[in-house]
Amino acid sequence: MSETPDIDEILCAAREGQAWAQLQLGNAYHFGRGVIKDDAQAAIWYRHAAEQGDAAVQCNLGFAYF
Repeated sequence: MSETPDIDEILCAAREGQAWAQLQLGNAYHFGRGVIKDDAQAAIWYRHAAEQGDAAVQCNLGFAYF
């Protein structure tokens, strides 16, 4: 794996339940990096990571809903 995982690697890790990847995927959708910008998808992936107890991601989720 390279230093910066590509979107396919992040998606795979996110689907496996890895919170860091779910956050990265949420960011990718929020900012349109490597995927088409989609705030609804960003919120979905932020929520998956937030449910694992990461306070910073919970904050991101709050901003996404705002």
